[in-house]
Amino acid sequence: MRKVLSFSVFLVAGLVLSQSLPVLVGTEGIGAVRTVANILLYVCLSFIMINVGREFEVDKSRWKSYTQDYFIAMATAAMPWFLIALYYVFVLLPPEFWNSWEAWKENLLLSRFAAPTSAGILFTMLAAIGLKSSWMYKKIQVLAIFDDLDTILLMIPLQIMMIGLRWQLIIVVLIVFLLLSFGWKQLDKYNWRQDWKAILFYSFLVFIATQSLYLISKSLYGEAGSIHIEVQKQELFYKISVSDTGKGIAPERQAEIFTRFYREPEVHDQPGVGIGLYLARKIIELQNGYIEVQSEIGNGSCFCLYFPVKNE
Repeated sequence: MRKVLSFSVFLVAGLVLSQSLPVLVGTEGIGAVRTVANILLYVCLSFIMINVGREFEVDKSRWKSYTQDYFIAMATAAMPWFLIALYYVFVLLPPEFWNSWEAWKENLLLSRFAAPTSAGILFTMLAAIGLKSSWMYKKIQVLAIFDDLDTILLMIPLQIMMIGLRWQLIIVVLIVFLLLSFGWKQLDKYNWRQDWKAILFYSFLVFIATQSLYLISKSLYGEAGSIHIEVQKQELFYKISVSDTGKGIAPERQAEIFTRFYREPEVHDQPGVGIGLYLARKIIELQNGYIEVQSEIGNGSCFCLYFPVKNE
């Protein structure tokens, strides 16, 4: 019960701080707050994932059972994905596009990020309430690990559908399977410290490694193609800003991009049917919100989503 209360207190504190700090520091200090928040975010995510892996006990003699568990996890992860995709295609699209492969590809991509798939929270809460030795906890723990792995593997065929089979994806697949093979062979060969201080130290190492890789790639390829997401609470609306560093949208075309099946003339030779922004606006309007775009040629675009603040 103490862990449940601790998790709840930290969650509420994080929510309060995330909403109040930007207002308290103002525009001058928002950069520092964002930097500190990003560091804490990545370190905490690393801490959680290391803890998940640390508590996962693997018995190599039970690999057949793990194979069955993997297919269960794959079905668990894929089922809500496909159900949401079916809703997007057969409810939000007109019948003439039901047989369109391009429409299916775009909706599979949208639904992948709309479908909840994580089992990690469930097994963490079971451990917090004292059910760590139960059969349910052990089974869900296995499914949680495979669920995270499955999220990666399911994205690979989706990426192939969207952009084709490119050499970069082949390298990603090879790296994933090499890491899995290495982890399986080196299992139980190392006895590292596993107390919370050591795990926190490992989390900082993971953060440093990933940020170093990002800075190296940034120095080699520049910031072109980067995406920035920001969430703010205003007096009447929650504002979600999604900005990029792309080519931008001409002012005379900005009113048309939310029209169903509209596509920029420059991309007519590329896959797609022009329903992404139309569906996004449709879904946002169903939540009593609205979406707008700010863009300049050569300076990228910023899409702002507004959702009304509900008075409790």
